[in-house]
Amino acid sequence: MPVSDLSYTMDIFTKGIPVVEPPVTGVHLIWSGPPEFLFAPVKQQMSSDASALVLLTLLALGTFTAGVHIAAWRICLVGVVLALAIPAIAWLEQATLLLLLIALVLVAIVVSYVMHNRRERGY
Repeated sequence: MPVSDLSYTMDIFTKGIPVVEPPVTGVHLIWSGPPEFLFAPVKQQMSSDASALVLLTLLALGTFTAGVHIAAWRICLVGVVLALAIPAIAWLEQATLLLLLIALVLVAIVVSYVMHNRRERGY
């Protein structure tokens, strides 16, 4: 690391990040800190599953917005996929036992079919 970079880094550590005035024209992006602090007062009343879904919602919204700002359709698509995954994840959390029951019934049907075919063939 060159000496100038080291001295600039030490200035940042000792004096803090310098304040730079934003340009008058152009797009202004606002960063409000880590997303978990956005709903910190409400988080005590939420379950861990609900707070995880809220964080996923914020991630999807941020990804889609970032894709719009930099005009990258692939990043927008990732944001849309994340947003569509939120209801699917919420449904999977509610329907886990139902899916387990369906899987057990299918396994029972396959096992009985295989056993029936083995008896007919004389195995």
